[in-house]
Amino acid sequence: DPRLEQVTHVVNCAAVASFGNNPLIWKVNVEGTLALARRMERVSTPQRFLHVGTAMSCTPEQDSLVAESAEFRENAEHLVEYTYSKSTIEQLMRQHCPGLPLLIARPSIVVGHTRHGCTPSS
Repeated sequence: DPRLEQVTHVVNCAAVASFGNNPLIWKVNVEGTLALARRMERVSTPQRFLHVGTAMSCTPEQDSLVAESAEFRENAEHLVEYTYSKSTIEQLMRQHCPGLPLLIARPSIVVGHTRHGCTPSS
């Protein structure tokens, strides 16, 4: 579509966010996102590609906070396919789309108490 050549900014929030064994997780979160990133890398003037990931893609240790500078651990174990897919696509975009002005936001999945992951009931 020639209209894509006019796109300068992309905010990619598309994902299958499921902690179950959804068969679409890999197809959407990895294959679909990589196809979009590769296509947008080819536009004439891409200014920013914001990808919404997840803080859990860094596989933090239990009872710890995820630092802004957290790096991926290559042999990290993920509890669910969703976080594994989000971690994988970040790595693939960096490897396969070096010309893409990539920015990754990693909001947390659960917001609450830093030790318990919840707030006290009233």
